[in-house]
Amino acid sequence: MIAQLARLHDAPCLIDTAFRAAWPATLTARAVDLFRLSRPDAARLFRLQTGAASLFEARGMICGDSNPGNWARRLGTASTLVQFDWERAGYGHPAIDLAPLAYGLPDAATTDALAATYIAQRSVAPGDADCLSIRIRIACAWLICEVITTLADRDHALFEHYRRGYGQQLPAWLADVTATLD
Repeated sequence: MIAQLARLHDAPCLIDTAFRAAWPATLTARAVDLFRLSRPDAARLFRLQTGAASLFEARGMICGDSNPGNWARRLGTASTLVQFDWERAGYGHPAIDLAPLAYGLPDAATTDALAATYIAQRSVAPGDADCLSIRIRIACAWLICEVITTLADRDHALFEHYRRGYGQQLPAWLADVTATLD
């Protein structure tokens, strides 16, 4: 998956009406309420949200929804993976596509390894691996806000499962991520 994403990110964007991902403060406020975060934890999440603007600037092509459930093996091949959900294809930072591959609330070692693997696949290096690693973690925070609000809006059966599961881990994870920004 990482090799395919690296090739996509190196390609020119040929989409006229591309999806534009965004992280508005209203999304963060809703996630804070849904997760029932304390004031200090809410402040940490808002800090990540306000510092995430560069993720959503038009940089290059992204698929926008690279979670592993949106990949399949190409018919007739044993090893070629293809991305089949292009609804959110558009422009943005590669970290947006890499965040779902880090699974949940990743620690620094996980995103460091993911960033290093990704950079090794790029024909044009996107910059410092440490910088990409933290951007992946920030993109994970955005993704968690997106997931929890979408599940709540759809009254999805898994909403409570995700709210409890992420909600228990989120305070410590937010403290860890924001500490790396200092």
